[in-house]
Amino acid sequence: MSTTVETPYMRPNLDNQGEVPPVGEIIYSPDVCFAGIHPIGNFQEALKQPESYAQAIENEAFSNMDNYVYLRCKNGATKSVAIQAQLFAVPKNKSMFPDAWVPLSVDSQEEKEGNITNVIPAMQPGEIGVTEAPFIWKSPDTESYSLIARLFSDEFPNDMPQSSDLKPVYIADLLKDGLLWAQRNIAEVKFNPNQPYMKKDISLNIPTDSMYQKSKWLILLKSHKFDTWDIQIQASRTDEEGTEIAMERRRMEEQAILGTYVMSPGFYSRVSIMLYPTTVDVTVADDAYVNLELYYGIPTADKEATEKVTPTVIRVSDASDFKKH
Repeated sequence: MSTTVETPYMRPNLDNQGEVPPVGEIIYSPDVCFAGIHPIGNFQEALKQPESYAQAIENEAFSNMDNYVYLRCKNGATKSVAIQAQLFAVPKNKSMFPDAWVPLSVDSQEEKEGNITNVIPAMQPGEIGVTEAPFIWKSPDTESYSLIARLFSDEFPNDMPQSSDLKPVYIADLLKDGLLWAQRNIAEVKFNPNQPYMKKDISLNIPTDSMYQKSKWLILLKSHKFDTWDIQIQASRTDEEGTEIAMERRRMEEQAILGTYVMSPGFYSRVSIMLYPTTVDVTVADDAYVNLELYYGIPTADKEATEKVTPTVIRVSDASDFKKH
């Protein structure tokens, strides 16, 4: 006989509304929302809307690129609660062995090394909640994976399971009495031939003390002595109107506009800069650089007419500022 949980819960399938033990498919949770390489705009609101909650968010996974994942849950408790969340990626053939579960990093503004704990803010009874930040699945290999989600708090403890070669852990056992776990299998990670030779992640921030509220900002790319290289841009978040901050792989220019984006004070996104040589002789001049510059308005010869925010600068010298792939 089934009962309904009185905790925050993730659904093992779309038919489940908090009942345990669950019936039906349990390894394609609709609350592990897989966005692939394109972030979801205004995700905290978008993923809790009734039409979104009634479907599974499915996108293709690609190697050699960052993939984005969000978690959501529903509050089955009788009072307002917040809860912490973690997400693990593991080759599917090792999903029964928690020692092999690799926690994904959280796209946090603090940029803490090893930051693997996300937060779902306080939810009223019956309310849907979404993690405060995306999880970043960095450059997965081309194989099948399981994404395994965990909710926990002091009020709703949910310890990591223990396993051994003789006693594997099954998701069905974890879900038998509660729904603080969820699993989402990724059948295939598609091969992306555009493997960058160098990559660097930077933080794109609009200063919290900026006088411009929800304004259009120009992102400008400048380069020096990279005329035989290609560049590609990927960002973990869209702007505030859902526009993706991105550039497909293209030849580097001395100056190019990435785009104009609507961002408010305190806006944050992680931006990945990927560089690809197009010649056999891969060399970088000592004074070569790539700059990403952020402006309010269009930069003009009259510097008094434009506020130029101190730019976020990436400068390359013998590729030392970039991580080689």
